[in-house]
Amino acid sequence: MLLPSSLFSSRKIKIRVYIALALLLALSGTIAALVKAQHGLIGYYYENTSWQAPPTLIMKDLDVSLQRMQLEMLYRATYYGISWTGYIYAPQSGAYEFAVKSDDVSRVVIDGIKVAENDSGETIAEQSGAIFLTAGFHAINIFYAQYEGKAAFQVYWMPPGKERESINRAVLLPNLPSSRHRSLYYLHRLILPIMGGITGVLIMFILVMAWRHRRHFLLIELVGIFCLLNGVVLNLLLSSLSERTTLYFTKFFLTSPIHARSDSWQPMYDAFKYAISHPKQPLYQPIFFERGIKFQYPPSSLLVFFPIKSWPFEKIAALFNGMSWGLIWLSMALLTHILIMSLRRYADQHIRPRAATLYFLLIVDFALTFYPLMRSFQLGQVQTWLYALFVVAVWAWLNDMKGVSGICIGLIAVIKPQLGVVILWGALRRQWRFVFSAAAIVGVIGLASIWAFGLNSHIEYLSVLSFIAKRGESYFPNHSINGLLNRWLGNGANVDWTFQSFAPFHWSVYIGTYLSSLLLIGAALFYRGKGRASAKSDILDFTIASLSVTMASPVCWEHHYTVLLPLFAVALPAATGCANHALRRLSAVIGAYMLCSNFWLLANKLAPTLWNPLQSYILFGALLFLAALYVLRQDYQRGV
Repeated sequence: MLLPSSLFSSRKIKIRVYIALALLLALSGTIAALVKAQHGLIGYYYENTSWQAPPTLIMKDLDVSLQRMQLEMLYRATYYGISWTGYIYAPQSGAYEFAVKSDDVSRVVIDGIKVAENDSGETIAEQSGAIFLTAGFHAINIFYAQYEGKAAFQVYWMPPGKERESINRAVLLPNLPSSRHRSLYYLHRLILPIMGGITGVLIMFILVMAWRHRRHFLLIELVGIFCLLNGVVLNLLLSSLSERTTLYFTKFFLTSPIHARSDSWQPMYDAFKYAISHPKQPLYQPIFFERGIKFQYPPSSLLVFFPIKSWPFEKIAALFNGMSWGLIWLSMALLTHILIMSLRRYADQHIRPRAATLYFLLIVDFALTFYPLMRSFQLGQVQTWLYALFVVAVWAWLNDMKGVSGICIGLIAVIKPQLGVVILWGALRRQWRFVFSAAAIVGVIGLASIWAFGLNSHIEYLSVLSFIAKRGESYFPNHSINGLLNRWLGNGANVDWTFQSFAPFHWSVYIGTYLSSLLLIGAALFYRGKGRASAKSDILDFTIASLSVTMASPVCWEHHYTVLLPLFAVALPAATGCANHALRRLSAVIGAYMLCSNFWLLANKLAPTLWNPLQSYILFGALLFLAALYVLRQDYQRGV
C-alpha cells in the first residue's frame, strides 16, 4: 500500500522512483540479454534455392519466419533460400507432430530424420509428420526456398497432450548446451517469467509514484522518466519478443554515418540518368510504367543531381546519406529550441541554460529512439532531408519567421507535391508571408525543372499520381487508410515487398481512400473551430494542416511520419499548460507518441487474420494525436 505523500519528503520520493527506475533498466536489459544469448536458431540466407555456396547473410533468429528476409534483404523477392540450424528442447518424451505451411518448398529435419516436407509449387499448402522424441535436446534443421510469386512460410509443432502452436523461441537454442549450461538453461526457463513479473510491478510502481507525487518533480524529470521508459525499457523488453526494435535502427545510425543504402537515391538516380540521356522524351512511361522503377517524385526532385552528375552512384549515395546523418544531429538543436519556446509559450516556464542542456540531451534520446526517423536514415531516404526542412519550418513559425517557414515548405513541395496543400491552407488563413515565400520557391524551382526536363515530363507526372491514388500499397509499412484497407481486404501482399508493382485496383479501397483524404484535408482547410485565433492556437493550426496532408496520402510509409517529432515538441507543452482536463490531453499525446515512436513488429503476427488493421499502429497513433491537436487548438482559441 502506498503511503500518503505527506509522509515523505520530496527527496525521498525521488530517490525511491530513481532506484526503481535503475532496477527496471537493469532488469529489462538482463531479460533482453538472456533471451538473445540463449534462444533462437542460426539462420543462413542464400541467393539461391538449393542452399548452396556461401550464404549472403548469417544471423541468429529468435523466430523461424521470413521477418529477417523482409528486413535485411528487401531487394531479393524471388529465388532465395533460408536454412535454420540449432537445437530444440523437448520437455517430455512422446510423439511430437511438426507441420510446415509454405509457398514454395519447406521441410523440417529432426536428428537427421525428415519429419515434414512441402513441395507444393506455386500454391500455399501444408504438410505434417510425427516423430518420437525423448525428453531433452535434439538437433533441428528447417529449410525454406522461394521461387516465384508470393512468399509464405510458417512452421508449427504439437507436443504430447497439447494443442498445435508455432514453435516457441523458448525451446530453440543455437548451440547444444554443455552439462553446466543445461542447468542454466533450465534455470532461465524458471526465472524469466518471474523477472517479467517483477518488471511489470516496477513499471507500475514508477508510474503511480511519479503521477501521485508529480508536484515533487520538475517537468524535465517527468519527461526524462517517460523518455527512459518508452525509449529504452520498452524497447529492451520488446527485443526479447521481436527480431527488431527501434534500438536496432538506433545502433545502425550511431555506427554507420555513411552507408550505401538507397531506397530513394537509386530510383531517383536511375530516372535522372535516363532523363539526361533521353532529352525531350517521356520520362515516366519508360521508367515507372514499363520498367517498374518506383520513382514517384516529380522531375524537380532530380535537380539535386546536376552538380554531381559525373560521380559514380556509390559515391552519391554515401554523400547523401552522410548529409542525412548530419542533418539529423543539427535538427536536434532546433528541436530543443522548439521545445523550450513551446514551454515558455504554453506552460509559462523560463528555461535556464543548465536546464536547456538537459533538455537537449533528452531531445537526443527522443530522436535516437524515434523509429520513423531512424528507419528513414537506415533506408537511405530523401524523407530525412524533408524532415530536417520541416523542423526548420516549425522552428521558424514559432519565431514568427513565416517567410522562412514558407521557403522550407516550398522546398518540401517540389519533392513531395502533396505538401503544396499546406500553401493553400496558408492562403485561406491569410498567412501571406508564408504563402508568397513558398509560392516563389515552387515557382523558381518549377521553372528550372521545366527548362531542364521539359514541360511534357511534368504533365506526364500527373498520370503517376493518378495511378498511385487508384491503387496505393498493401505492404505493412504503409500506415495510411489505403494501406489499412488493402491489407484488411487481402488486396495485395501484406508482409512481402513487391518491387515493381502496387496493390491491385479495388473499388472499396479506392472509395475509402478518396473519402478519408477528403475528410482529412477538408477539415484541416475549412474547419477553424470556435473562438478567436491567437499566437498559441496559430502554431497548432499549422501542425494540424501539416499532419493532415501527410496522412491523407494513399501511400504514407513509416518514415513519412518523421514530421511527428517536431509536432510532439509543440504539443507536449501545449497539453501540459492546458488549464482544463490537462491529464486527458497529456494522456492522448503520450499514448500517441508511444504508438508512433516504436517499431511494433509483433503486430505482423496478425497479418493473416481479420485483426490485421492493428498493424497500422502508427496510423492510429497519428489519428489520436491529430484529435488531440484539434482539441488543444480549440482550448487555446477559447482562451482556456
